[in-house]
Amino acid sequence: MIFAIGTTLVAMRIPGHTCPEGVHLNPIFQTCIDGARRFDATSWVWPKRVVLLAGIVVGFTAMRSPLHVRLTAPIAALAWFAGTGWLLYDTMITGLPR
Repeated sequence: MIFAIGTTLVAMRIPGHTCPEGVHLNPIFQTCIDGARRFDATSWVWPKRVVLLAGIVVGFTAMRSPLHVRLTAPIAALAWFAGTGWLLYDTMITGLPR
């Protein structure tokens, strides 16, 4: 379960649409705006869905098989800390003054 929650947090932190550096993203229309020029944003929706679905499937599959706890417990902890760490970094650390 910890693995599934951790990978869900990772999937939540992946942006749905991105633009090149220095270009503004309009989240409503999923359009990149660079002055007068407008173009479609790059979609990252399918990687988000793949990470989410794979994390949930692997998490619930590993949860039903308690035979390999020595292998699955550290992997679950790593996924949990990666997801939670990324979430905390994006929401709390990046907003602090330097």
